[in-house]
Amino acid sequence: MLRDYQIEICSRVREAFEKHRSVMMQMPTGTGKTVVLAEMVRQYLNSYAVGHCNSYGDGDNDAAGNGTSCAERCRVLIVAHRIELIEQMGEHLKRYDIDYGFIAKGKKAKEMKSVMVASIQTISSQLNALTSNLYPSFIIIDEAHHAVAQTYRQLWDTWPEARFLGLTATPDRTDDFNVYAL
Repeated sequence: MLRDYQIEICSRVREAFEKHRSVMMQMPTGTGKTVVLAEMVRQYLNSYAVGHCNSYGDGDNDAAGNGTSCAERCRVLIVAHRIELIEQMGEHLKRYDIDYGFIAKGKKAKEMKSVMVASIQTISSQLNALTSNLYPSFIIIDEAHHAVAQTYRQLWDTWPEARFLGLTATPDRTDDFNVYAL
């Protein structure tokens, strides 16, 4: 069960996506960013994904005509830079009864799922191979203040139609790079 402020931040994020492709969510440490992440994934899978898939074509095949079904195309990709964060996200998704898979060194994905939790290191090193099986329309980046690195920035180039949600407690960087410009 979400707290009132977590319900409010979910609502604010949804409103922000009406105007923007990329949204940054800042919450202080210990206020439940991962809980909100799981709730946003649940809401996305229950509502937005269906409409988003239908906007690509007839709902049965992809726009390229290669026979990929809507369920196979619409994916949520959650990216983090540490295995501990990836495992923590998986535990929260499990509590929400969200089926997910891993893309990370030492955590071989048996199959692609609608929701994949990935390490940025593995995604960036295997990006070409993964793009033929991975069609995220919603990408969530944990610890988004790291997203200025080239390994993260290539996600925007690889999936130009996807929406991005960045989560962080500390959006300010010591190098003064504006993470809100992503």
